[in-house]
Amino acid sequence: MASGAGKAAQPAGQGSTVNGTAAEFPSIEQDTELYDYHMHSKMCKKIAQLTKVIYSLNMKNEEQEATLQALSYAHHEELHRVLMESCHEGEGSVLRIRLLELQECLDEQQRVGAQAQADFECYRLQAEEREREAETELRKEFEEKLRAAEEALQDARVQMSVSQEESLRLCKELESMGQHVQALDAKCEEMQKAAQLEERQRREEQRRKEEEERRREEERRIEEREDTERVRALLDQLNALRQDRERAEEDKRRALKEESELWEHKLHDVNEEMENMRRKMEGEWREERRKWEEREEEEKKGMHSALRERVKRAEADVESHLEKLDESQRNTVKLQERIQNLEEELELHRKRVSEAEGVVKRAEDELVVAKERLLLQEDELQSRAEELLNRGGCEVCVCTEVDELRSQVSRLQSRNRELELQSSGRNNDHARQIRQHAEALSSLRSEMVRAQTEELRRIQKHADDERDKLQKEIQREREALQKEKDQFEKELSRVRREREEEREQQRR
Repeated sequence: MASGAGKAAQPAGQGSTVNGTAAEFPSIEQDTELYDYHMHSKMCKKIAQLTKVIYSLNMKNEEQEATLQALSYAHHEELHRVLMESCHEGEGSVLRIRLLELQECLDEQQRVGAQAQADFECYRLQAEEREREAETELRKEFEEKLRAAEEALQDARVQMSVSQEESLRLCKELESMGQHVQALDAKCEEMQKAAQLEERQRREEQRRKEEEERRREEERRIEEREDTERVRALLDQLNALRQDRERAEEDKRRALKEESELWEHKLHDVNEEMENMRRKMEGEWREERRKWEEREEEEKKGMHSALRERVKRAEADVESHLEKLDESQRNTVKLQERIQNLEEELELHRKRVSEAEGVVKRAEDELVVAKERLLLQEDELQSRAEELLNRGGCEVCVCTEVDELRSQVSRLQSRNRELELQSSGRNNDHARQIRQHAEALSSLRSEMVRAQTEELRRIQKHADDERDKLQKEIQREREALQKEKDQFEKELSRVRREREEEREQQRR
């Protein structure tokens, strides 16, 4: 019988993403227990039936042996009695014919028995050959199915490793996204620095303008001092213009200051809002990643534990089936040994029958010799009868003696008919018993082959069901992983879209 061992599931690497928990199958254990109970009861019934058949065969063999011995003894005694009676009786020619007919009938029965023995031997060899071929074919088929199941399990493990690599790739993408977020933060800081630098440059420009104005004012004052007489007439107007200009400059400085303060406040608010948003997104991302990793770890642990449990149960089922197969093989070997013993006993019975037939043949040879003696005695009696007739005396005595001889011959004929009927009945019983024995052996072999075929078919069906369940479960896990991957990609695209929108807002 083919044998196979289950393989434990490989643990997934760190960071793998496998969604969905392995489904529990309590019905498998219930079916296994129910099957074990039914199989045990069926095996017990089969063993009881085989025991009864073997016991009946033994009883029939013993009865057949006792019957053969009794028939042989009765035949021998009858032949001896016939020989003893034939020594004193006449009419030997009729007895000779009857004995020749009995001899032909015995030869015919021997030929029929030899033909039945040859047919039984041929049938036994054909049955053994068919049994070996069926067992070899079933073993090859079971080994091929088991090899296919192991290859499917290996493919499932390869797919599991591919899914683990995919999860590692997704983790790397998450890390790259984190680095991208950090780069965006750095870019935001650079933009803040650029804005501060621009603000400093604007203040420097304003300070330079103020210095230039003061310098011009000093030059104008110098010119005024030099041209006091020349511009005295226009002094009032110049003072008024100066005051207007100063007020305008003051208003301008105040407006610039207010505008700069407003822009600084807005920039500060934008920076605070970006910082809060960044912190919030980082917190949400960390929380989501933590939840996702916890959920993934829990699902992975649940799936691995369930798969290990299922693999252990499958290994236990396979071991129990192998033990049952070994037990059935041992029972088959025992039954084959018992059948071999029965065949040896049958061969011994046949040898005994052949020995009995040899004894019968020797008795028939002795009967032939006795017939010849009877013929001689018949000739002597005829000669004596002729002498008595020639002498002409005691005719009445001779007639009575002849009548007695005739009555003895008739009794001998009736006895020969009875012996013929007994011999034919004995030969028919012997052939029928041999035929029944052969039928019992053939039915026993066919029952054994059928039981082994059903066991192999049931084991193959169980292995196919387990393989289909594993494939369906792997397909469901793959679909769940694909859904989670799509959801993650959608979330990633949403985050990128939000970042782009924030960037557009910052540019505006």
